[in-house]
Amino acid sequence: MGKISTRVYIIAGILTALVFLGGVSLGWFLDYNRVYTVESQMNSLQLDFQNLQLENLFISALGNNSTCSLYSGKAVSLSAQTDKLASDLDDFSNINQFQADTLANVKKRYTLLNLEFWMQLTNLQKTCGYNATTLLYFYTVDPNRPCDECVAQGLVLDAMKKQAPEKMMIFAVDYNLDLGIVKALITTYNITSTPSIIVNSDMVVKGFANQSALGKYLK
Repeated sequence: MGKISTRVYIIAGILTALVFLGGVSLGWFLDYNRVYTVESQMNSLQLDFQNLQLENLFISALGNNSTCSLYSGKAVSLSAQTDKLASDLDDFSNINQFQADTLANVKKRYTLLNLEFWMQLTNLQKTCGYNATTLLYFYTVDPNRPCDECVAQGLVLDAMKKQAPEKMMIFAVDYNLDLGIVKALITTYNITSTPSIIVNSDMVVKGFANQSALGKYLK
């Protein structure tokens, strides 16, 4: 009887270990697949941004603004793609278990792409008369010191973007992200608190701003 009980315990232990290892392996695979999906989306966006940059350079070199009208539709489409990518990143960050370091690097890469898009649209405003309002939104994420105003500001911006996607381009940036360009923007525009918003690259709105306050900046 004792031998049978011991054998049962050993088998149960082995089965438990196999189930545990299977769960870990499945979790790792799902995290890896999520990161791979996001990176594939970013690769596609990067090609689109590079194409937009070349078109912008082409227009600047020739001084021909005849194709400027094409950019409105392109900008709206690219903005929708970056918004979806940001949403996917947020979702993956909340459920990620095994790819934290990789996901952090993916977030940095996404931020660089997002800022590249912002800079291209800023240039198009000058060279092509692109008339959408650009908002570079700085926020913070800290479980120990939640930024409730950042959450509220994000909801306001999301609502405004849904109402007029062709008139407003929003680029969200984590204030604490360890990237040289983020630090350069913070220093250049004297961003000392969150939420803060750089409007059309030439003025800064500090603190929470409601829809009415931001609406006056729409072109």
